[in-house]
Amino acid sequence: MSVHYPERYQRWEGIRERNTILSLFFSLFGHGRVQPTKCERLQLFFLYASVWYLAYTFSLRRRGNPCRKAWVDACVPARLGGGCLKTGIGATGVGKWNCSSTAVLAKTPSGWDDWSKLSSSTRVGINIEKADCVEAGHSPCSVPMCAVEGPTCEYKTDGLQGFCKCNSWHILVIWDTILYTCLFKLFYMPFWYLFVADLTACVGRCCAVCLHMLVIPFYLIFMLLSVMILWRYMDDMEGFWWETCWWFVSFCILCCFEVVKSFTFGFLLGSYVIKPICAPCGLPGAYFTGFYKFLLA
Repeated sequence: MSVHYPERYQRWEGIRERNTILSLFFSLFGHGRVQPTKCERLQLFFLYASVWYLAYTFSLRRRGNPCRKAWVDACVPARLGGGCLKTGIGATGVGKWNCSSTAVLAKTPSGWDDWSKLSSSTRVGINIEKADCVEAGHSPCSVPMCAVEGPTCEYKTDGLQGFCKCNSWHILVIWDTILYTCLFKLFYMPFWYLFVADLTACVGRCCAVCLHMLVIPFYLIFMLLSVMILWRYMDDMEGFWWETCWWFVSFCILCCFEVVKSFTFGFLLGSYVIKPICAPCGLPGAYFTGFYKFLLA
């Protein structure tokens, strides 16, 4: 870009070009930079979406909202905010088990006993009959809802300490951030750095086409893995599409957050805080500054 453009426009264009959706949108209407090309931006969009889809499906299982909803609807008495009637017929229509006893409900950790809130935390729960321990013959309502540690009844036939994971929100934030950052830096960023360069001029047309084709198996495999994991977890068409719609909403929000995060934590904090502090350290400080900006920019 020419230096004659106002600085505020240069800053806006740099932020816009880093955003997957905005970059593609402005390029389609002829307002994007020459590199990446429209085809490359579309490839990056698919790759970015597939990386987040994979991270979302892993995160969904750790959050456990569909699992807890299914347990509450099937096992918690209706008078307490659940979906189980005295006859054992739950709101899910399972109807094979009696409601959980007071002793089982009392094993629920503090903060996880707002049954009506748990039931309404998501629209669709998992198929409780598909849990490993239930298929092995155990009643889900004889097992506490939360497994504080160890395997869960949902995935292990002998995981009778609790039916679902009940991780605290700060553990989930740390886990999700590490997972998404690793996937994003390992699989998306290398292709982004390749596509912002003129590959045809750098390595020739044949190699450029090969690099363009190389990204396709990545997002196809990520999408296929995500669909398989999500379908196996939800085992229901409505639940599958419900969580997929939420993934797309979170994907749009993530794109906006990525720009804010990159500019504030990556650029401003890296350039005006981390770099001045590390500058007296010489070469090690320069390496640390570069590594910090790579992780958060």
